[in-house]
Amino acid sequence: GGLMTLAALDALEADRATKEIIVISKPPAPAVVRKIVARAGRSKKPVTLCLLGAGKMKLPPNAKLARTLEEAAGVRVAAERPARARTRAGKVRGLYCGGTLCAEARIVLEDMGVRVGVRDLTDLGDDAHTRGRPHPMIEPALRTEALERALRDKSVAVVLLDVVIGHGAHADPAGLVAAVVRGSKKTVIASVTGTEDDPQRYAAQVRALRSAGVRVAASNAAAARLAARAVRPPTRRGTPSPARRRPRSRPPTPRRRSARPR
Repeated sequence: GGLMTLAALDALEADRATKEIIVISKPPAPAVVRKIVARAGRSKKPVTLCLLGAGKMKLPPNAKLARTLEEAAGVRVAAERPARARTRAGKVRGLYCGGTLCAEARIVLEDMGVRVGVRDLTDLGDDAHTRGRPHPMIEPALRTEALERALRDKSVAVVLLDVVIGHGAHADPAGLVAAVVRGSKKTVIASVTGTEDDPQRYAAQVRALRSAGVRVAASNAAAARLAARAVRPPTRRGTPSPARRRPRSRPPTPRRRSARPR
């Protein structure tokens, strides 16, 4: 395990133009983590390890651990707050084409106190979903079907998406999302991973999403933070939501009187 990552570390170590190395990985096996950390310790360059889902670990002096992709890049994009602080009761349903982005979203949501079930965030590019069919970055039909179901699901308050562009990806993934979402009253939040130099063009993809009512965040982590602020846990009928629950009234505290000698 981790052979390609170790080979990449060797290549970047030998590259004179590389001043700092950043390793990004979906949740790795503990044995693989130990190999990567050991190899990073032998590097003469500073190494940032973004091993999503990995817990605390002892690191060599030249290495540091980043919990999210944003942290690894050394930036943090502020999450846009929902208009009028409006929230919806229900759960967040994440439909991802990128497994690393899916793992990052789960970490951000859980860090913000959102309960995320095993099936609430789905990496549709996982082998379990792509056997005998193209990856959803290439052919998003699988995600389109899942998105239609999520929009009909009354237990879903917010739908969280990634749109990944670039050479080899679908010609217009945002356009496909917009066609499904347009007219829906469900809160849909997305981020676009790509640049203006990609064939699909970043700005054009953002415009397509926003034209259909999708809220577009500047990064995947920012989108997850926005989703966390837009959702509240569902409550049982007849039970006030936590935001509206009144504090319990307390009986007045009796005043203490000091005993004076007569």
